Amino acid sequence: MNTSLLRHARGMSLVELMVGILLASLLLLGVIQIFDGNKRTQLLQYGFARAQESGRLASDFMALEIRNADYWGCAPGHRNHLKVPPNVSSEDADPDWDGELDLGNRNRGVIGLDNVTGEQVGAYPVVDGTDILTLRGTSGFCTGSGKHTALKAAAFHVAPNCELEQGDIVLLSDCDSGELFSITGVQQGGPGNSGKKTIQHHVGNNNCEGCVDNETKEFQKFYGIDAEILRPVTRTFFISASTIGEGNSLYLSENGQILELVPNVDDMQLLYGRDTTGNKAVDTWLPAPDPSTPGYEANMQQAIAIRAQFTVNSAGRVNVGTFDFLDLDENPKSYTDGMLHKTYTVVSKIRNRGQL
Repeated sequence: MNTSLLRHARGMSLVELMVGILLASLLLLGVIQIFDGNKRTQLLQYGFARAQESGRLASDFMALEIRNADYWGCAPGHRNHLKVPPNVSSEDADPDWDGELDLGNRNRGVIGLDNVTGEQVGAYPVVDGTDILTLRGTSGFCTGSGKHTALKAAAFHVAPNCELEQGDIVLLSDCDSGELFSITGVQQGGPGNSGKKTIQHHVGNNNCEGCVDNETKEFQKFYGIDAEILRPVTRTFFISASTIGEGNSLYLSENGQILELVPNVDDMQLLYGRDTTGNKAVDTWLPAPDPSTPGYEANMQQAIAIRAQFTVNSAGRVNVGTFDFLDLDENPKSYTDGMLHKTYTVVSKIRNRGQL
């Protein structure tokens, strides 16, 4: 073996080793910073997407509901022949009686509560400082189903896919007149009537649990296939703590059934465009008045448009700074939770009020 080669071979010195470790550490630190930056960017983009999705869904859904509010059929008026049930005294009897639905009471088509405190919808506490909106009207689901009615009979026929049930309160209407009545029985169709369902609307005690008795079984006219069957609905929108994510959510209560509609919605504020001069155009934008003040329902009846503002979040912390803004009532608000927050505003006309 050539020992001269071994004599000249040397390893790395301690200084060289430390310099190499330092250079490698700097390189690794740069890689980590790039990775961390990409992660932060990804989280921010994901947060933007979630906030945008929540804002868009809440705005689009609310705009649609506002446009369709206070609809009671295309007839100029309808005859209410529902009998007030026995547990309501005669002095409380009202032609617009409707139990919990306010059927036909057009003074209650839109109900707003501004900056609530201590309110609750069902079992859900409403977030303090947010607004509550209740929209009433009817929704159709049996248009063009081959209906035909008799003037004096206590039954008429609808197509098999018309999902009417015993106990439903419905409005049968065309553009000339309408009838509000309680369904006391439903019979599935057979060969004798081409498979159509038979809808009964008898008077008196029909052994129908939860039904409201009809005052009369007679209709004021014949209704053909141009008529529609409408179901009264009451929809209440409010903000409560989310059960599926962080922060709050937009909830919908429809005839007592509550649904978590859009997650990541922290706040909802509303302004009502009122026609105060009778010119069928918006004259002023104001929040809902205190329900205890005189003329509350008259003031809400002036509302022909609604402006809704939603504050949404990113469904997770993305380490952003403080978000400061003014809500529709021009109240300053601030979020410091590290989540991305954005506001979305939508203005929608109540098509069944004022002019388009």
